[in-house]
Amino acid sequence: MTEQTTELTVFGRVLEELMESRGIANLSALAKPADEKGPHVDPRKLEQRMRSTANPVGYLDGLAETLELSEDARVRLAMAYTFDLERGK
Repeated sequence: MTEQTTELTVFGRVLEELMESRGIANLSALAKPADEKGPHVDPRKLEQRMRSTANPVGYLDGLAETLELSEDARVRLAMAYTFDLERGK
């Protein structure tokens, strides 16, 4: 998915796995045109958050809806996000 060698956060690794399992090659594929209804996902913010907890992405609901995650996958993503924040990576 990414070509950079920077280490990913736990959230970044989980998100990358979820995207790959859905055949989504890159974050820009998650962005929706402004006129399309549905949750907005900012690929730049996601890329930053995948690499550092200093860059929050806000609510994960829009991302989960865009990826059409099951409840289990939503919990997994949320736990990874929270884990990173708690360990202060």
